[in-house]
Amino acid sequence: MSRARGFPAFGRMQRRLGPVAQTWWGREWTRVLEEGSGLDAEQLKAGRKIAYTGTVGPITVSPGRISAEVREGHDFYETLVEIPVFEDREWEWLLQEFAGRSGYIAALLEHEMPVELAETAAGIGVPLFPTTGGVETECDCDDWHSLGCKHAAALVYQAAWLLDADPFLLFLLLGKDEEELLLELQFRTVAQQSPASGTSIADAYARVPGPLPEISAEVPHDPAPGLDVPPPPGLPATLIPRLYRNAVWHARRLLADSVNPEPEPRLDTNEDLARLIAQNPDLELAREIPVLKENAMAWFYGDREGYAVAHGKWTPSELELARARTALEAAELGEFTVETGYDGPTNRFTFTEPRFQLRLGRDGRWYPFAPAKRGDWVAAGPPDRDPAMAFAVPPPVKTRRPRKKRIPDC
Repeated sequence: MSRARGFPAFGRMQRRLGPVAQTWWGREWTRVLEEGSGLDAEQLKAGRKIAYTGTVGPITVSPGRISAEVREGHDFYETLVEIPVFEDREWEWLLQEFAGRSGYIAALLEHEMPVELAETAAGIGVPLFPTTGGVETECDCDDWHSLGCKHAAALVYQAAWLLDADPFLLFLLLGKDEEELLLELQFRTVAQQSPASGTSIADAYARVPGPLPEISAEVPHDPAPGLDVPPPPGLPATLIPRLYRNAVWHARRLLADSVNPEPEPRLDTNEDLARLIAQNPDLELAREIPVLKENAMAWFYGDREGYAVAHGKWTPSELELARARTALEAAELGEFTVETGYDGPTNRFTFTEPRFQLRLGRDGRWYPFAPAKRGDWVAAGPPDRDPAMAFAVPPPVKTRRPRKKRIPDC
């Protein structure tokens, strides 16, 4: 499993007064560069300017390194920033210390890093931030030397913005991504707990009747219960049930990822927006932008796979295609055509009377789609392994507006 994470380019941003980073840990990261890299004030100033002008390309963060392509005029430079990763014994010290401090992890999950966390790490001899001279850079520009260059400075400044948003990236740079860190902390926390009645931890685990079942992280569609919680000052009361639904989803997702053998990959921005609107269909955003509502409907009916079926097509194998045709013909739903792509027939089957479409998901279920006003297709109901059940979506009820009576001219 690759532990590298990619981030899109920031683009041009308005320069702000004061520090580049907004959080204390982001500012600590830039301090290491500004005080320990050996770059002079002019080089640092030029690096800050490049960071804001949007000429740094997509950034890749992986254990021990940050890389990006930086453009200057018509030239492009491959730029790399490296820091030492923790050794196994250093991770062991850190994880053992953190396992008994659940507040630290709770703060990180809220994208916060307590100052005490860094102080604790430094106190046991494993500082989270590189020491002076601990940052190395590489760049294929003519200005680069052993101490760095303005392109490397720009990359370090933009890395501070990434750290502002997600402090877990600091641990990825040190050698462990968020998933690894949480799983190892969970194991150590259980190991540190005192077993009851003198039972050893090994005996306690031996009593488990088998592997834990897989846990679903589907979007909760049920309404939020009556919560007697006042809204935060200046925010509407409707925010509380929305926060509840979002918290339930994230809690279930974290639980599923910690138990299931293969955790799902993170949602991208569009997927997460579709999920939020599916949970909160009353959001004004969905009413103003039809495509967001259609994305949310795909997620509401089919969760992540439903969204994927709505936005992508794939080419079934000859065996899968033959089985799909047989299932559709056996269901006697009427004549249909198979949409063809570059690689041959796709997973989309269109019926002419009534005009309807069934899409075969990679999970083996059929997803119903109806024509949309904008000429495309929109998710029309929940998926089913039986195409006849997926096809049996109630048609939309068309209502006629009453005609206005015309008053004859006198």
